[in-house]
Amino acid sequence: MQTQIITQNQTMLGLINSFIYNENIRNNKQSLIFLLQGKTGTGKEVFAREIHNSSRTRGKFIAVNCAAIPDDLFASHWFGHRKGSFSGAIEDRKGAFEEARNGTLFLDEIGEIPLKHQAILLRALQEKKGFRVGEMDKERSYNIHRIICATNIDLEKAIAENKFREDLYHRIKLLMIEIPALKDRSDDISLFIDHFLKDSKKIIPNKLRKIFTNYEWPGNVRQLQVELERLCLLSQGQILNPIHCSRELTRHIAAYYEPKPIDTSNVNLSKLFDELIETLAKNTHDTWALQRLEQGWKYGDQHGHKTNTCLIDYEFLPESEKVGNRNTVREIMKAILACDYMIANGSSSLEKSMKQFEKQLIENVLIKTNGNITEAAQSLQIDRATLSRKVSADSELKQLLEKIRKGF
Repeated sequence: MQTQIITQNQTMLGLINSFIYNENIRNNKQSLIFLLQGKTGTGKEVFAREIHNSSRTRGKFIAVNCAAIPDDLFASHWFGHRKGSFSGAIEDRKGAFEEARNGTLFLDEIGEIPLKHQAILLRALQEKKGFRVGEMDKERSYNIHRIICATNIDLEKAIAENKFREDLYHRIKLLMIEIPALKDRSDDISLFIDHFLKDSKKIIPNKLRKIFTNYEWPGNVRQLQVELERLCLLSQGQILNPIHCSRELTRHIAAYYEPKPIDTSNVNLSKLFDELIETLAKNTHDTWALQRLEQGWKYGDQHGHKTNTCLIDYEFLPESEKVGNRNTVREIMKAILACDYMIANGSSSLEKSMKQFEKQLIENVLIKTNGNITEAAQSLQIDRATLSRKVSADSELKQLLEKIRKGF
């Protein structure tokens, strides 16, 4: 027999052998209770379905998300109700315990059940009986072969905080399974990538595959799947483009993708300036650019005691950033790149986009220079004091610098 679980990880293979391929469990005709613990997105329901599919006596698989049940409807969801027993009960209805008879009942997010309902659940698990709402004269029996509970919270901690019943915990932990987080089974990430991309005809670059393999994925398998779906939708060609990764992965990717050096030796500054003005005016409706386009301003025109070559520095940046002796070409190129970033990301502020671009550039150089401020400042062509001020003023840059110096 084979499972649908995608893995080559030894911990996961051990869990499969112990709880899915185990002949004692597969052949057991008595009611068994499992407790799956693990972070959100680790695949607890997938594992639960495989336990169900491996059973010799299968029946239905009934899944209940306990976190989504309104407080006054737990009994109805679990045990059903009689027509007219409460407002909205327009017909008799079976509950999940009845639906799962001779099969598997999957109680997801069991740690979210309010204390007052946990006693009712405990009795149902112990006695295998319960009453429909509005039908207290007729107790129904439930012969459920597999009851699988799942949670992403620490139940022992919840017990200590008086949020979960200790007797219920001991009742459901007969066969306890800890599903590892994706960061602890990184050898499976490449398998997941191939699985999620198999029908898309998209290709992931080797460098991006390596980046994904080294990322911790706090949202686990679900986050990886959604990230790949996003890349498939936004990447125009056949090859997935990392520029479309979500914000959560941007900084992680920045450590691998260095900014391309800008060669300004053959740059036509006049043409470059005109194109910048036109791009800003047409694509962002920036008032500064619209005014200068309308007035026909050209590169090098006088504007008071400054020329147009300095306007980007003095008119786009906030007061705290207005310092002298800037490299005009670098500021223009930075503004163009920031403009492209702004258009691609739907931002309405060029100033904000420029600061985001500059911050990403500083992050990359700090990582490349291993946190050496002097070397980073030389690479960025700014003085050391300016770079130190920028890092000190940004909490995320400060944290990054501390992590680099501690060796991550």
